[in-house]
Amino acid sequence: MKKILLAIIVIATLFACNNTPKTSVSEEDPNIALFKENSKVIQKCFDSFVKNDLNAWAENFSDTAKFFSPALGDTTVTMAGSRKNLEAFHAMSKEFNTTKILYLPTVDTLTFKPDGGVRTLVEWNNILLNGDKINMKYYAFFKFNSDHKVVLADEFFDVGTYVKLANEAATKAK
Repeated sequence: MKKILLAIIVIATLFACNNTPKTSVSEEDPNIALFKENSKVIQKCFDSFVKNDLNAWAENFSDTAKFFSPALGDTTVTMAGSRKNLEAFHAMSKEFNTTKILYLPTVDTLTFKPDGGVRTLVEWNNILLNGDKINMKYYAFFKFNSDHKVVLADEFFDVGTYVKLANEAATKAK
């Protein structure tokens, strides 16, 4: 009798656990929605850079944004300094294009949950002044304020090789 009673309790418990109402969550994580919105801002930045419209590019950043350059020893952290770097890239190149862009959410380092920021993996195809074409891999992450303006930009790519190749191409183009 004890075995039968125990079996009934076990079956009832399993039945109760398996028949809990299932709720479907149709709401998206608000930070994923924020990430998607902020990804559009970064796309605007890339589009503006490609068009060499640095005024439109700058509109996507807060007035106090911090920039961390990929160039070794570059201590630029301001909008003005970063803009000067971008102007220099355009001066040594005919054209910039993106061929592949992957957007990924940044995550809070304590919770490992999305925080609304954006990471990008980009393949750039550039044409130098002499017509040479080069492909460049680029990684960056961006943090935003509540107005969807970038407050922090940290970029990684082989800027040294790019500048070397661009300078050599400029010399050949003369």
